[in-house]
Amino acid sequence: MAAKDEAPWVRQSPDLSEGEIKATHKRREKVLMCLETLGIHCEQDKVPNIVVLGSGGGLRAMIAMLGTLVELKKQNLLDAVTYLCGVSGSTWCMSLLYENRKWSEKLMSLEEELYKSLSNSSWHIAKAEKYLEEASRDELYSLTDFWAACFVYQIVQQFVENELADHKETSETGINPYPIYAAVDKEKLSEKGGNFPGTWFEFTPHEAGYSALGAFVSTRYFGSEFEKGNLKKKKKKCICYMQGLWGSALGSMEEIIKFVGGTTFFVLLVCSKELLHQWESLEQGSPLSLGACKEIASAKKASDIMGCTRINSKINSDVTFILSFLERNPDTAIACQSLLLLLDLQLCAVSGSDPKEVFEKLISVLSGDGGQSESLKLCIAIRDSWAKKTREERMASCAELGKQIEKEFGAYFGKGSFPEGELPPSQAVLLGSVWDVLRVVYKTVQCVLTWKWGTIHNFFYKCSNMKPSYLVENKIISLIDAGLAINSAYPLVLRAQRQADLIISFDFSSGDPFETIKKTASYCQENHIPFPSIKDQKMDENNPSDCYIFRGDKSCPTVMHFPLFNNVNCPGKIEDYRKQFSTFQMSFPGDAIKDLLKKAQLNVSNNKVKIQNEIMRLVASSRTNKLPK
Repeated sequence: MAAKDEAPWVRQSPDLSEGEIKATHKRREKVLMCLETLGIHCEQDKVPNIVVLGSGGGLRAMIAMLGTLVELKKQNLLDAVTYLCGVSGSTWCMSLLYENRKWSEKLMSLEEELYKSLSNSSWHIAKAEKYLEEASRDELYSLTDFWAACFVYQIVQQFVENELADHKETSETGINPYPIYAAVDKEKLSEKGGNFPGTWFEFTPHEAGYSALGAFVSTRYFGSEFEKGNLKKKKKKCICYMQGLWGSALGSMEEIIKFVGGTTFFVLLVCSKELLHQWESLEQGSPLSLGACKEIASAKKASDIMGCTRINSKINSDVTFILSFLERNPDTAIACQSLLLLLDLQLCAVSGSDPKEVFEKLISVLSGDGGQSESLKLCIAIRDSWAKKTREERMASCAELGKQIEKEFGAYFGKGSFPEGELPPSQAVLLGSVWDVLRVVYKTVQCVLTWKWGTIHNFFYKCSNMKPSYLVENKIISLIDAGLAINSAYPLVLRAQRQADLIISFDFSSGDPFETIKKTASYCQENHIPFPSIKDQKMDENNPSDCYIFRGDKSCPTVMHFPLFNNVNCPGKIEDYRKQFSTFQMSFPGDAIKDLLKKAQLNVSNNKVKIQNEIMRLVASSRTNKLPK
């Protein structure tokens, strides 16, 4: 019989999962022994709940989180930590560490392994292609899949196929802190902002769900299709996908445009096109490269393709049947060609460049043999009104045209597989191979046009007696990077049931190193959550110190805040380091990785005494909370 945390049903309750309660109780034994070695004596029922927070910040955050944990271990402080909670880049580090059941006892060797991995490229485009071909069969394929396989996998240099639920044993033995990973609901973030508690979504090895709403599903069944609380179809979400979801910093177009004026969005579009361009030259076990598939899709008759240089001469004879299929099904070629041109048009919308040539090609493709499709009419209307529209309106027009093209010409791709027909097995395999690649391209471009990220089945769909009611209305929800709300997951660790006594927050953010704590103070004030006042301390974002301590009364935790780059570990060079380790870099040289690890470690070693003193203060004040029984 499956344990409750593994059961395929949903749960609405403010309580922690049984798995988390048991795991954190077991962890208390380790914490108590650690405190004894530090000379801090306390009773078993007074063991403080200490939380380490790692912020987002891409690869910079991943490396800094690793350095921070290594130094906490060296200073004999890591074993005093009950919870480890991350956003975005910090979750990449965490999820890789939890693949090892005794990671906190092997940190120094794991640090060396991760350093070697990050210093030497091990990204295999064939593996990314295989993942995308499978993922694109799902009706909820999104840019999160593309981002995970083609960007995050390149950054972290590991493709983890296990599920988050496979980390339960790593979390239950008491050897390691209990992990919490953060995301936010894309729609709720857009509607109500980061200060709305219902925006926040958490993941542990046992449960995933809306913590403030008490709405959860077993992590093993996250992403599966439910209706009225019953499992309809089991789906697997691997760690690589989860890393893409947790680190989808580009998931909200509104936030991108608000903060970077569309520049980052433009960069992603260019990177996506460049990746597809590189993919064209891929030759692996399948008989056709992406470039060949695209030339086949662009052909209008068999004679157009017979001289194609990308097609292996050995299979030239087999190409004829593919072309005859395309001639009988011209909608397939129109859909592929037009959507790829729409990606170019979207680039014009964002960058402001002249779209004349793109419109000419697009109209030519949609004209076909002289037909007057609705897509063609809409394309001409968009062209004629282009100059009068704002950037956002132009982008919306591209998305609208993409939906119309899909409606008229994309029926086969929407089904996730090529149409069945009377084909010999060898030809069916070849056509399937071509179809897989074209489907990935087609669906990815569609997702770019609508900026579709993190779409999964709503596990509370049509459940009865659930509050708030909007939880049950939507069949699909979308989850993205929590850093788009607050770049440290304070709302999750401030959950009353977790009874945090001391929050040690390591901020690896770019820009204002105090933004996370300022946003958290606002979040707590608006939602009547106890949090220490931050008004009395001077916080110079251009010249921060390495440690800030915020204390309140017994109703709220003490918070220690550590900016990554500060006037102690890099005096006079703070801005230089911020520029050197920018958020959207895909890699760093080996020497830079070592330097970044060292800077993160200094923030711990230079403040070991302060951390110990705060723990001693909590124990002496008898204000520590008890974990739930």
